[in-house]
Amino acid sequence: MYDGDDIDFLYNLQPHGWSTYLLYINGDIYNFAITHAFSCPIADMIEAIMLINKGAIESEFIFPGEPSGYRWWLRINDKQHHKVIITISEISDFFTKADKEKEKVIVTFEIKKKQLSTLIYFQLLKIAALLEEKSYRDRRRGDFPFVQYK
Repeated sequence: MYDGDDIDFLYNLQPHGWSTYLLYINGDIYNFAITHAFSCPIADMIEAIMLINKGAIESEFIFPGEPSGYRWWLRINDKQHHKVIITISEISDFFTKADKEKEKVIVTFEIKKKQLSTLIYFQLLKIAALLEEKSYRDRRRGDFPFVQYK
């Protein structure tokens, strides 16, 4: 498990109900194709991170694909409560609840809560600013949860 601070995120809100999420960890890049057809993955991510920041011991969210997806399981480090351990696993079917033990783990890493929140916040700030442009907004109508963002 990686426990350094060489971690970054890129959330690209693409047109027509899709997004690409890139996760950079110590030189390795993980690419997640996300659909917005079944849920609002941005709102789900915000809710899970806010739960952790409000004191929850663990939370999770799913970035859905078609038909698969990616479960992000966040849990507080037992000994260092300012850090979060994140395990990302591939789920074979977005609609079927599977046991975490049967899922294929893609990566597990540890990140400080402040770094996690900062990285996510600035990706969302970027998207919100881009949505002020009419042509960008028109092609992504309804794919950004302004209520949860604020």
